[in-house]
Amino acid sequence: MEDSRKPGKPPRNGLAPRKAKPAAPRPARGPVRCLPPIPSPPQVPPIEIPSRRELATKRDEITARINAHPELSVMFLINPVLAMKELGVELANDVIDHVLHRMQHPVELRKRRESLEASLAKELGEAPRPQDAAWVSQLLFEKLKLKPLATGGQAPRYLQAINAEVLARLKRRRPT
Repeated sequence: MEDSRKPGKPPRNGLAPRKAKPAAPRPARGPVRCLPPIPSPPQVPPIEIPSRRELATKRDEITARINAHPELSVMFLINPVLAMKELGVELANDVIDHVLHRMQHPVELRKRRESLEASLAKELGEAPRPQDAAWVSQLLFEKLKLKPLATGGQAPRYLQAINAEVLARLKRRRPT
């Protein structure tokens, strides 16, 4: 059988390597553009907020400071606690937790969680403590008698996503 191919052509079965196309030239890269640094607001006397009630009573004063410095509005989207600190509002730890919790959980979600916790408390006869690993373990494996999926011969227990030692160390490093 005679080879009908012309010299220099690859075989027709598609197994021959094809020539790579030249890469398109990359556009020239300039400097990375970032937002300009946020200027610090002028020094003002600090507003101390020791409780949630105090946060509610000083709301107008805090709002006036926020409106006086609209350039910090972006910072409120990222971290409202640090934005308030920049404005001279000093929050107590439980108020910081309150502010961050309110930002993370919108009203609808908070209402749903509260209704679920209320129905769970009614069903169990005690207040639910979903953040307590020992309570969750007792509820799942002892009270409800759920079978663990795969324990590998180990006693079933509920583990937190983050080790308690790590949580304690992080809590100590948290800015106040």
